[in-house]
Amino acid sequence: ESKKKIILVIAGYGTYNNNFYYAYNRKGMFSCLGNETIEILEELSKFSNKYKIIFKDYPFHNYFQKIVRKIGGGKIQYISKEESLGKLLSKSDFNIFMYASNSFVESLPYRADSFILETDLKKNFNKKYFIPFGVEFFKSILSIKRSINYKLKKNNFYYVKKDLLVKKYFTSIKKYESFTKSLK
Repeated sequence: ESKKKIILVIAGYGTYNNNFYYAYNRKGMFSCLGNETIEILEELSKFSNKYKIIFKDYPFHNYFQKIVRKIGGGKIQYISKEESLGKLLSKSDFNIFMYASNSFVESLPYRADSFILETDLKKNFNKKYFIPFGVEFFKSILSIKRSINYKLKKNNFYYVKKDLLVKKYFTSIKKYESFTKSLK
């Protein structure tokens, strides 16, 4: 039997109890992107026999544990503090981020493909530059779900080094700020 490819879903916003900042006004912030996460987990559950699916929650809570158990029926692995994000990223084949986060930047040294749901994505953001690196940005939950479905049905993975992407956007604070400003 061949080894299943690993799909890693990284939790949306994580907020410590009683530490929510209302000034941080991003779509889905208060709900930790719960509805979007549920929709993506439901989409992925269709592929749980073909792929190993892991959901990585924040290590300081277990907000999604019951949801993952219910949707996955034991076929989606839930991890909170049992394993670090870095270790999971190092063995993942495909990452799904609920927004363009520091976790996404942390994934760039690895060859895994990445889909990022960024509901605040600017219309003029140049998404096409990222596609050859196996990185795709999506503004709507419907479009990311369609692309997940297509990718997993076709078993289509890039496994590309992202050195040029890192060099262009992430080697200095100035470049990173420029990237985030172009994003949203």
